Amino acid sequence: MKVTAERIDEIYETRMLSLQGHAELSHMEERLKMALGLEVYPLALEILTEAAVTGSLDSEAALTICDEYAFQGRASKEVLRDILEIFQHDGYLRQEGEEEFVFVSNLLKDWWKRRFGFGYRPVSQRRS
Repeated sequence: MKVTAERIDEIYETRMLSLQGHAELSHMEERLKMALGLEVYPLALEILTEAAVTGSLDSEAALTICDEYAFQGRASKEVLRDILEIFQHDGYLRQEGEEEFVFVSNLLKDWWKRRFGFGYRPVSQRRS
């Protein structure tokens, strides 16, 4: 049996990124909730969604998102630094260059974009 590129794409879309794949990848989302806590969790979701939707996360976008949140007794830059360390340690993102982060896994990026990207407005489109 010969496997075509079209068949591979179909399997990727219908199985790996579908509900079946969701069961296998949802632990990545749950891990964030446990590692970061409920106060920081929404910020982490938004930062990863920015990276998934736009293809990368730059420091300007990360800081802009961070500035939309307030944390009890902690500066937003400190919280962002902690989040990015966890993202790198746990294999969500890797740093490319001085100020850019990208997903380590295209599968995780595509799944994240499908899960959280609908209706998301990237930082670059928020500026007037």
